[in-house]
Amino acid sequence: MIKFGEAIKMYRGKAGLSQVTLARKVGIVPPYLSAIENDRKEPSVALIKSIGKKLNIAPEVLFWESVQLEKDLPRKDRKTIDIQLEYVYLFN
Repeated sequence: MIKFGEAIKMYRGKAGLSQVTLARKVGIVPPYLSAIENDRKEPSVALIKSIGKKLNIAPEVLFWESVQLEKDLPRKDRKTIDIQLEYVYLFN
């Protein structure tokens, strides 16, 4: 399951932006951003790209940060995902 809210909230905080400020920068109303950050609404791909741009991160980072791994995921699959995630961070 993908939950973008937590990742968006974390990077918004790191960027020092309020919900109101980020919402205005991406052209949405603050209550909608709040709903996204609390996983009550799912953002469109276009909105994820816009949010990533305003937070100075690649949209892929939001996807990777948002993926909720299954607890019983095999170790080799976790390792593969960890390697891919490192690659995304290194080149963004």
